[in-house]
Amino acid sequence: MRILHDTPNRLVIEDAPWGLAIFLIALTLFGAWTALNGLSTGNWVVVLSGLVFALGCPIAFARAVRRARLTLDRTNDRVTWRVRDWRGVSERTWPLAAMGRAFVHIDHDDGPKHRVMFTVADHDKPVPLTIYHSSLGNPGAIANRINRFLDPAEDSA
Repeated sequence: MRILHDTPNRLVIEDAPWGLAIFLIALTLFGAWTALNGLSTGNWVVVLSGLVFALGCPIAFARAVRRARLTLDRTNDRVTWRVRDWRGVSERTWPLAAMGRAFVHIDHDDGPKHRVMFTVADHDKPVPLTIYHSSLGNPGAIANRINRFLDPAEDSA
């Protein structure tokens, strides 16, 4: 997750999980290679396991790789949350005044993993910026920057 644009009137934050995408593509290619290798040796167990990888990884890719962009625009008084995945692009907009505080949600199930979430006036639950928890990056800095942008008095301090 990174800040793409940071000015007094506009803040753009994007999460594009390129590392995960490259890893899943590599696993898909490895599965295809394993299946072809098993086919050439006549080992059907290897063929089957390779096909599971070659077919399963694109499914995981489609479900897990999702680019999210949060744009806070003071000039247009608008918050835009755009998500691009295998189904296409979805976009939600709210007035800037409807945006609540951002915070870091921590999941301790498999070690400390986190994601940035934000509140919106017309949602009863917080909206996650990403669908997954991660142990990488600095989500606290992202959440703090969103909150400082929303409160100009805090931003100038």
